[in-house]
Amino acid sequence: MLLLTSAAYVLYVFVCFGFELLDRGVARAIGVSLSAAMLAQYALAVYRSAVAAGTEERVPLRETVLEVGLVLVTLVAASAPRVFLALSLVPALHVLLRTLRRTRGWQGALSYLEQRPARLLVSGFAVVILVGTVLLTLPSATTDHEGASPVDALFTSASATCVTGLAVLNTAPDERMNCELATFSTFGQVVILLLIQIGGLGIMTLSASLLVLAGRGLAARSRQVLGDLLEESAGAAIERAIMFILRMTLACELIGAGVLYLASRSHESDVGDAAYSAIFHAISAFNNAGFSLHGDSLVRFRSDPLVCMTVSTLIVIGGLGYSVVAVLFSPNWFMRGRVRRQHGRLWNAHARMVGVMTALLLAGGMLLTFYLEYDASLAGLSLGDKLMASFFQSVTARTAGFNTVDISAFQRTTLLIYMVWMFIGASPGGTGGGVKTTTVGVFFLSVRAFLRRRSSVEAWGQRFDSAVVHKAVSIIAISVTVIVLALLGLLASEPQASFEALVFEVVSAFGTVGLSVGLTPTLSVAGKLIVVALMFVGRLGPVTMALAFTHGDPGVEVTYASARIAVG
Repeated sequence: MLLLTSAAYVLYVFVCFGFELLDRGVARAIGVSLSAAMLAQYALAVYRSAVAAGTEERVPLRETVLEVGLVLVTLVAASAPRVFLALSLVPALHVLLRTLRRTRGWQGALSYLEQRPARLLVSGFAVVILVGTVLLTLPSATTDHEGASPVDALFTSASATCVTGLAVLNTAPDERMNCELATFSTFGQVVILLLIQIGGLGIMTLSASLLVLAGRGLAARSRQVLGDLLEESAGAAIERAIMFILRMTLACELIGAGVLYLASRSHESDVGDAAYSAIFHAISAFNNAGFSLHGDSLVRFRSDPLVCMTVSTLIVIGGLGYSVVAVLFSPNWFMRGRVRRQHGRLWNAHARMVGVMTALLLAGGMLLTFYLEYDASLAGLSLGDKLMASFFQSVTARTAGFNTVDISAFQRTTLLIYMVWMFIGASPGGTGGGVKTTTVGVFFLSVRAFLRRRSSVEAWGQRFDSAVVHKAVSIIAISVTVIVLALLGLLASEPQASFEALVFEVVSAFGTVGLSVGLTPTLSVAGKLIVVALMFVGRLGPVTMALAFTHGDPGVEVTYASARIAVG
């Protein structure tokens, strides 16, 4: 009964905000009744637990006092203004999860999913996208009080959760927005921001967080997958890694928001608007989402070095991945001898590969953009603004999707280069998409080894395992196949669109970048659904999607006689 009451209260909060019933007496009376019933039922549950004969069934006193206090907060907030009502959602969700995890159905579902981390991952993202879709269709989600259409809501929810940034509607009211499209209200923007934060936390980090919130530890298989991603083996180290990721995310977003607030004070007259804009863009930048409250993205800030460099820094840090950021934030990173003796794993081939590939892509993208667009899209800017715009676009072209120049004005040569950059994307463990920098690095090293007629792939005095090389080649091959199939679908559903615009859209969606030449809002329903599927596969990765729908049991490995076949 407590499960139903807490679920009803959570639904009540969303309905009040979604259908704008906050100022109606009947709605407040329902909220007070639900919260009072939840308090009474929870008190009864605590009492039954306190008198339980088995000590293992008892709830600790501190936890009991905390949860009763949370329910009391919910009771008070049920008749309070909208800010307090929104805050009451936290204790209500807490009680809901605490109650839900004691049910047999929930325990069985978790036992099934935690043994299959790929399915847990896919189902978790799918549930988040569907919840976001429902919320964005509510009347209060848009400024016209009609809500987004189901397809547009699904597209926006998928784009936010997959931290892509492609948009079919206006994110916020702005003088440079497309007046023919619907515009999200503050409620809709907050939903988008929450989806970005959830999607940007990371793939296995989100899975681990779901299990932690449910009160369950990680199964051996999930711990192994998460350990491989975070380059940790011990259980305690994995837990510390998760805590580091959460703290690093919060710290970077808070610092970035503070700097952006100082920079936006010259552009925003209202203090509240400046703070909200700073928080929104800091979260969007760190998670490589590319959503902006401005109709022209960040074009108006292309001459502001503080905004451009802050956003660029957040994008780069968010896209590097946990293991590399751990090196950068290590207090002993400059003590090379000591670090190599005590923390040699921090200076492995992975960190070096990420550093080299990131530096090459940033520098190469900046130089190519500056050279190719000097008298084109960058014409009319000063030399300093051209350099800053070139660097900014080189950063965002791989993962983020912000722009300070008009992408539709780029030459075809530049667009082709950006497609390559978007296909490569960010680094493993980061918030960006793409096939990842290390995958491309290993692929080129394997090509170099083949040209040198060497049987092993080597770099920095280390040999890469053949399984890593096979995985890198497979990821690139599967990704190209997915892109080609999606392109065929869009060619059939969008006959009026140009070929290069469709290719750019497909690569941008698969790489979860969010850059567009203006095609996104004009897509048909079929085209939007294809792009939604492409963003979903691109964020999770084609290998994860394949593992989610297979049994994953390799069976008995049989060694066959070798065969010769001519290739090339």
